[in-house]
Amino acid sequence: MKEIKFDKAATRCDACVVTCMDFRLYKDYSLDDFLKTLGVNTYDLIAVPGAGKTLIDTNSREMVLNGIKLSLELHNAQTIYLLHHKDCGAYGGSKSFETPDAELENHTKELKNAKQIIQEELGSYIPIKMIFLDAVADISDMKTFNIKAISVI
Repeated sequence: MKEIKFDKAATRCDACVVTCMDFRLYKDYSLDDFLKTLGVNTYDLIAVPGAGKTLIDTNSREMVLNGIKLSLELHNAQTIYLLHHKDCGAYGGSKSFETPDAELENHTKELKNAKQIIQEELGSYIPIKMIFLDAVADISDMKTFNIKAISVI
């Protein structure tokens, strides 16, 4: 476990958000608006394919962990948010699951694995919140796009 050295002079941000790079999260009613409903006004953003999937993968884990460590060290992030979303291409999209419940079950398992990896690396002193989002839109009609939490794990 790495010891985090906080920069006492650093600016404090509400959170470090690890989420998917999917453009649908940043269109119209966006991830930023959703996070504000949670009281998260300032945050460092780590956007990678599949969010937790990139953290679980040993080939890309260090990149994500380094981003989280920097957020904690430089900006004193108060909470880590791990966000997954419905129909994530990194997981093959919703069509890869037999039912919506199966998709939720898979993402819940992946989010818990990602949380465990962070805690093993950094300890459990910082809250880690895991959320599975409904962030699906017909790409041809982005006006219907909306983000809402399906499950807070």
